[in-house]
Amino acid sequence: MAALFVILLGVLLAAMFYAAFVYLRRIRAYRPVWGAIGFIAGLALGAGVSMIAMAVAVRTGTHVDASYQTAIYCAATIAGAILGGLTVSSLMTALLRSVDTYRTRRQ
Repeated sequence: MAALFVILLGVLLAAMFYAAFVYLRRIRAYRPVWGAIGFIAGLALGAGVSMIAMAVAVRTGTHVDASYQTAIYCAATIAGAILGGLTVSSLMTALLRSVDTYRTRRQ
């Protein structure tokens, strides 16, 4: 069971890193500075939210073996950080594109 957990955790993290890599390559072509700022802000936001959520889940009675708690915290933090980074940077990119479109139409 522990080996299955570790394998699934590895697959999840590999998929998240691949998605982040592909997305960051795409966003660099449009606005690299704002995309990077959004990604870093999203990393912090996602990591913080996922750490708080895992702490609340463990404290409120979710029975997790002590040997798995550190792995779960790390995985949740990494996954939350990457998802937060992708979300915030994509929102910033969409906002910048809509502002550019609006400026182009007004001229």
